[in-house]
Amino acid sequence: MMKLTEAEETAFRLIRGGLLVSRIPEKSIPDPLGGAEPGMRVYRGLIKKGLVFETEEEPVYFDDGDRFDPTPMIEFTEEGEALYAEIFGSPSAAFKL
Repeated sequence: MMKLTEAEETAFRLIRGGLLVSRIPEKSIPDPLGGAEPGMRVYRGLIKKGLVFETEEEPVYFDDGDRFDPTPMIEFTEEGEALYAEIFGSPSAAFKL
């Protein structure tokens, strides 16, 4: 079993069904309970390990010429889902979406 740091485990718990990139702080920040909310560096490390990926979203163009840019998400790869289940038990129903 691959070992994760405490920050990576926290990130794994936050990802579960997908996590909007816009909700991830650039740097890890302390949380009110004494832990830390993982920053983007932690997620990039998980991407390099092949456990998660950042979605690539195409812009949506409307008839009136307006453009909407969807926010990318961090989601588990199959290997990440398997590791999540190994560490935390059965993945949430969100994986079934």
